[in-house]
Amino acid sequence: MTENHIVQGWATLEDGSRVQLSQEECEALIANVEANEARKAELMPTTQEAVRLMFDAYDRLRKLGWSQGCYCPKDGTEFAIIQHGSTGIFTGHYQGEWPKGYVHCEDEVSHPDGLLWKSIDKLTEWEEVMRQRSAQSTARYIARLGRIANT
Repeated sequence: MTENHIVQGWATLEDGSRVQLSQEECEALIANVEANEARKAELMPTTQEAVRLMFDAYDRLRKLGWSQGCYCPKDGTEFAIIQHGSTGIFTGHYQGEWPKGYVHCEDEVSHPDGLLWKSIDKLTEWEEVMRQRSAQSTARYIARLGRIANT
């Protein structure tokens, strides 16, 4: 980070309030982002390595019991979901007639293409903790939206 930069930022807390970050917190955050970007650039310097790593991660997730979204239960049963581009594990269910239905996943809907799913009773302890954490976070977010809508 350039020494002449003055960096400012805000954090949004779970209750929706915002607090200003200190200069030190901002600098530490930027240093972490830059270090992570450097790590990824070293690990995946070209598209070829990035695609290979993405395939390896997908393959590994399948070996850990995750399946393509198109094979999710279509009877309304809840299941765990991993979405491309997210680090969370979510809860969802399929709604509608295949193939025109959709997956209702916590606070959004999408087609099952691009999702991975796993039966909730097959989750590891860590996966279940992450799913519960996500569900609780989504519930707080929806409650906050309700409070905002009623003001």
